[in-house]
Amino acid sequence: MKKFNKSWSFAMASLLVAVPVLGACTDGPERSDKERRTLRIGMVYGSKDNESYVRQQMTDMFEVDHGNIDVEFVYGIDYNDMRFATDEERKNQNVDPHAKLKELMEGDNPPDVVMTDIVSMKKLSSENLLKPLDDYIKRDKVNLDDFLPAVIDTLKAQGDGQIYGLSPTFSSTALFYNKKVVCRCQDRAAYRRHDLERGVRARAVPEERQG
Repeated sequence: MKKFNKSWSFAMASLLVAVPVLGACTDGPERSDKERRTLRIGMVYGSKDNESYVRQQMTDMFEVDHGNIDVEFVYGIDYNDMRFATDEERKNQNVDPHAKLKELMEGDNPPDVVMTDIVSMKKLSSENLLKPLDDYIKRDKVNLDDFLPAVIDTLKAQGDGQIYGLSPTFSSTALFYNKKVVCRCQDRAAYRRHDLERGVRARAVPEERQG
């Protein structure tokens, strides 16, 4: 990753599940804070025509605060490449999104960070394509207590104990059920998935067929 000013490098990382790309890391000299430079952010899907929302949500204010830095988005799969394709051609396309993102990251001009989901982050880190943030977190004294503990724990688990990306937002899924209906023992809940599935299957069988 090109050496940008340390005061904003983590601010950008926290906007994405943002992961520094190992191929973009160099050990060059520190660059002046006033020097014009470009921060390249890689995404799996997108195009120049529809990136305005992402910029509004994630980078516009950053560019206002850092007038010498231009943010450029690059894509593994560019929607513009399919602009003139027929419906049949789109249907028959067999594109591997992960392979396209890897191709972008291993190219001659890789992005500095990539915006990705947590599953892809684990794959990319296992393929040695990402740079862990732990040393930077210690160096810049980033307070991980500012992040939701469950999110940090999940990021560490996906990185085998290391942190490869930070995220300010997350989504979760919960399942609510009536334990008196699903569970045979009314004094306990089905804490394990297979207990819940077994209870649901049992309730789905008509009473005359239950032994």
